[in-house]
Amino acid sequence: MAPVQHNYALQSHAPSYSATNAPNLRGPYSPYDNPHAARGYKYASAGAVLYDFDSELYGIQGRAGYQSAGLFGGELEASIGLSTDSSQLGTATVTRDIDYSIAAFGVARIPLNEKINFLGRAGLHSTRVADTFEDGATLLSSADTDAGLAFGIGVEYALSSRNSLRLDHTRYDLDAGGADSVSLAFATKF
Repeated sequence: MAPVQHNYALQSHAPSYSATNAPNLRGPYSPYDNPHAARGYKYASAGAVLYDFDSELYGIQGRAGYQSAGLFGGELEASIGLSTDSSQLGTATVTRDIDYSIAAFGVARIPLNEKINFLGRAGLHSTRVADTFEDGATLLSSADTDAGLAFGIGVEYALSSRNSLRLDHTRYDLDAGGADSVSLAFATKF
């Protein structure tokens, strides 16, 4: 009886994959598996912020963030105050201004339709507030940095596949109570 010859050079023990049954090595939203599937993206925004509803404190604000292919993402936020708010206390003038505010947020985006997203966010902030008290003879000034929780809601309206307008309401926890801000920004995806 002749020995059985095996031609191992033609056989492979590794499974072969075609384009349709390739393993998903890049996650459920891989553009290689489905080019129309959702993907994560980076974004930045710039706009204006009104720091407190019953004051005239406003500034400019910028954000940079990452949104995953799912509902959750994160962003960094920074703003600089551009105005002061003055009030009278008897014969004295009290002036307040926001030097800066920085924050980091976790963000949840819930699509309402193809053009509108609802946003919820929570995080931590650090805000520097400067106060001046002047009554003609005495001038007192102080600057305090408050750190605490911040949380808010917003809505985002898509102008195109890359650009959107965003409106946010945020509550900042401060040592002297809380402050509500509203911001309007132009955002773009990268």
